[in-house]
Amino acid sequence: MSAVADTHGIQSDLIPGIATSLCSGFSETGGTCGALTGAALAVSMVEGRRMDKQARKPIYAKTKILVHRFRDEFQHTNCPELLQIQLGTPEASAEYQSRGLSQQCHRYIWEMTRLAIELIQES
Repeated sequence: MSAVADTHGIQSDLIPGIATSLCSGFSETGGTCGALTGAALAVSMVEGRRMDKQARKPIYAKTKILVHRFRDEFQHTNCPELLQIQLGTPEASAEYQSRGLSQQCHRYIWEMTRLAIELIQES
């Protein structure tokens, strides 16, 4: 979200806080990769509705593209399947570090940031 915000001149102290719970497979619950959910939030931040009555479908369409491309590229969307570990224990954290999985996560972040910016630029 921060990279997309920077690209569009959006400055808010709320951005890191909003995205915090997305890390580690939705706060170590085995949920969706934070890079994917963060990309969806980033697209909504720039192009989402500003009032309840505005259309949701354009953002839904872009979110579906994010999800499908992520799945096509990485085969899964949930953190445990992507990393082959369930985060949330000291042992899992040690394994994450020893296997250098942060590099894998950085790849997800990079690809989703790039795609989010690309989808926004298409508008």
